[in-house]
Amino acid sequence: MLKQIQLKRHSLTYADRIFSLVSDPKIKEALGLSVETVDDIVDFLQAVMVEETAGKTVSRAIFNEQGKLIGVTSLMSIDHEKKFCTLGTWIGSRYWGKGYNEASKYAILQLAFLELGLEKVFIGTRLANKRSQQAQKKLPYLTWHAEEAYPEVHAAIEGKEKQPCLLNIVYRADFMTHASHFTKASADG
Repeated sequence: MLKQIQLKRHSLTYADRIFSLVSDPKIKEALGLSVETVDDIVDFLQAVMVEETAGKTVSRAIFNEQGKLIGVTSLMSIDHEKKFCTLGTWIGSRYWGKGYNEASKYAILQLAFLELGLEKVFIGTRLANKRSQQAQKKLPYLTWHAEEAYPEVHAAIEGKEKQPCLLNIVYRADFMTHASHFTKASADG
């Protein structure tokens, strides 16, 4: 059973909470962030809101079952013509290992496939980020090692991250098959 989470559109009122989460050295290191002040988060949130208006990004704050903001998940580099995007998620370290990554990925992928009509969602991770790779192993609808099939996407992610990365992909059909099994199990259980 997936954790009960809620994805909400960003608000500038979330800046302090996001700043406190990304100030954790574990998060800064995993994401390669250079965030120094709450104003940096406000700038980030404003940029995300502009990109979302332009249709290039869909980014959501992740709230747990207690209504606490615990991270962010984003569909980025959305290509409506080619029907694909990339996905990035980070969750505050005190919430690691509790099922929130899987639940937030499931929710944002529903948005990608059902609302935006995308066919492929790429999930890259730095080769050095073993924790992220372990979290991705829990996603039964994920196809590993898409680097050779999509070299241009792989190169773009490595260029952005400035280090070697693994490229995985979620195909709409695979996700929908899993989603139908999950829905049936939930309805039956």
